[in-house]
Amino acid sequence: MKFFRNLALALACAALGSSARAQADAYPSKPVRLISGFAAGGSSDLIARAIAQAPGEQLGQQVVVENRAGAAGKIGMDVVAKAPPDGYVIGLLAGTTLNALHFLNEPLDVGTRFEPVGRFASSRILLAVNPKVIDVKTLPELKDYLKRHPNTP
Repeated sequence: MKFFRNLALALACAALGSSARAQADAYPSKPVRLISGFAAGGSSDLIARAIAQAPGEQLGQQVVVENRAGAAGKIGMDVVAKAPPDGYVIGLLAGTTLNALHFLNEPLDVGTRFEPVGRFASSRILLAVNPKVIDVKTLPELKDYLKRHPNTP
């Protein structure tokens, strides 16, 4: 729960840099948008929804997850980068998104356009093969197999 209190505090602090009118209002006075650059139903969506629940309860205002899937998360982060700096739009970045942001037509400078709040999750990537199709047990064996069979689908 300490994590969620810290996230709620970070959301509140994000409002401090906003316009005078927004500073006069109690934060948050409307729902906060949490932009996920990935499709609904995937692991990033599940993480975003878990992140959104507790701060919404503590802030007394809903944190709404908005999926803007595509281009390894770049579409969603473009929405975050172009949002007013009022604390009502936050983004969920993945490591793949950080790499992909460098390859935009107009690259987003992650260091100046985004302020990291914290690390929320990590995951492993699993590479699997069907042993009935090819008999490999290690990555070097798979690499050797692919070199020997370059046109195998």
